[in-house]
Amino acid sequence: MEWETSLQTTDLPKLSDMIQFLTRRCQALEASTKKAQFANISTDSHNKVHGRFISTHLSTNKIYCSLCKGDHFLEKCEKFIDMPVDRRRQEVISKRLCLNCLRTTSHVAKDCKYGTCRKCKRRHNTMLHDDNCRHDQTVQFSSAPVEPKREEQFAIAVNYSSVRPSFSDVLLSTALVHVYDIRGNIYECRVLLDSASQSNFITTSLARRLSLKHEVDIPVGGISSAVTHVQESCEVRIKSRLNNFNVEIECLILDKITQKLPASSLDPKRFTIPNNIKLADPNFHVSNEIDLLLGAEVFWNLICVGQINISKNQPCFQKTHLGWIVSGRLPEQSKSVRTSLGSFAMEEISNAVSKFWKLEETDSSRQLNPEEKFCITHYANTFKRNEEGRFVVTLPIKNDQLNKLGQSRNIALRRFLTLERKLTRQPILMEQYSQFMKEYEDLGHMKLVSEDEEVSVRMPNFYLPHHAVIKESSVTTKLRVVFDGSAKTDTNISLNDILMAGPNLQEDIFSILTRFRIFQYVLSADIGKMYHQVLIDPSQTSLQRILWRPHASENIRTYELATVTYGTKSASFLAIQTLHQLAALEEHNFPVAAKIVLRDFYVDDLLTGADTKEEALNIRK
Repeated sequence: MEWETSLQTTDLPKLSDMIQFLTRRCQALEASTKKAQFANISTDSHNKVHGRFISTHLSTNKIYCSLCKGDHFLEKCEKFIDMPVDRRRQEVISKRLCLNCLRTTSHVAKDCKYGTCRKCKRRHNTMLHDDNCRHDQTVQFSSAPVEPKREEQFAIAVNYSSVRPSFSDVLLSTALVHVYDIRGNIYECRVLLDSASQSNFITTSLARRLSLKHEVDIPVGGISSAVTHVQESCEVRIKSRLNNFNVEIECLILDKITQKLPASSLDPKRFTIPNNIKLADPNFHVSNEIDLLLGAEVFWNLICVGQINISKNQPCFQKTHLGWIVSGRLPEQSKSVRTSLGSFAMEEISNAVSKFWKLEETDSSRQLNPEEKFCITHYANTFKRNEEGRFVVTLPIKNDQLNKLGQSRNIALRRFLTLERKLTRQPILMEQYSQFMKEYEDLGHMKLVSEDEEVSVRMPNFYLPHHAVIKESSVTTKLRVVFDGSAKTDTNISLNDILMAGPNLQEDIFSILTRFRIFQYVLSADIGKMYHQVLIDPSQTSLQRILWRPHASENIRTYELATVTYGTKSASFLAIQTLHQLAALEEHNFPVAAKIVLRDFYVDDLLTGADTKEEALNIRK
């Protein structure tokens, strides 16, 4: 703001002007810092509000120690430094200071911008870190007890790896199981059974193959208070290879769960395997990757009655729903130092540095998962253009999911009658709603379905409930009709449940706005009714049926929406992909326009520009 105020003309400033401004500001700040006198004006006042005392602390920006009243911050106070950690914490709490910066009472640690503990990365000052406290939580001050939020982060305890001197080899329990991807396809994977883990884990590579994940932020802790943050999780259905046992679990996603198990392949002749048992992992002695870890949540449900101990020199065989697992110590000594494996490998510094640089990268491109790749390929293979040049696309439906759609007409009918009663009580709203639907029909965005077509079985159908969304600030359309693709049928499956969302093709809005500011001449535009410009293949419009009548005295009629419809899961992908496809097809005729379409559109809004007036006029044309 000071920079813009300092500009004397409307001419575009030069870089040298900015550097001179910054130099003057730095010199002024340095001079004011030298002249500043350390002082403090603080007052504690107590005002009783609703039976509670609220403590306020007013201070200037002068440096001041709340403990010894000296001209330094609390963390520089020798008296404070000499205190043990628990006493420091008590001192900070008693003065109601922020546990993170130790400088103010105006905010709590979770809102502090100062940074985090250098040892554990939690929201407290490093001087308050206690190595002996396994669950060091950030404290927030309040005049009344604060109920814990359900969304608070929590630490999950698991085992880490450690190095120990020569001991006998220990076998950890592994098994081969079947897992299902998002389309119901079966994959075989190798799991590690760990009763000491509070959570289940899956590798990134397997989760990507299954196309299952959603974002979380959960700290995972292990030995020596080491903590790593998990950013993604997924729900996985697991089935035994040998029987009908299956379970659905939630797994945290990690790049690597542990190293290969066992650490090196073992001689199968060392084992005496009982006859007539089916091993959960027939190759338990072969060193191989671990794809999935099952923790205590599942472990004890897997155990069955049956255990075989052949001798002290042999591991134990335990019966489970996944088959017989092998676990225990082998007497044979290792000549070299071995790695003792738990359920979770500590992250190497190189991996942490690699992740840091990934966060700093400006390239927003990412790898598409199998479902997103399928959507791109499906679009390319099925889109077409009619005689008007309009794009006709097909909905990306998950394999073998269409037949799971149940009956939806009765549900849509009940919701329509409820909507109609509401509209009847508001005549102006009713008129606007009717006008919207009439325009919808007049433009060909929906068509009336005859009684014969309604009962035909040419394809499964879905009736979309709809309602009004009012936006008074809109200059064009204050009322819009929104369709509910997530409404459940009588089989508890909705249209959105069987549709694929497709990849996010949207250009980064930050890049668009930043680029928009550098142009001398700018243009702003939007695509009118963008979704409605893209037609749905007639063979699939039965999946977009609605019920409507303009007056309660008329019969309720069935319509089918002929265009991409807001409220369906794949609508955004289909509309934006169509825009990109148009740019690709017409690039040879309109090279400038094609470049701008791919670069400067945010959904249906365009922000672009040029450095000359002639260029801008050419873009507009």
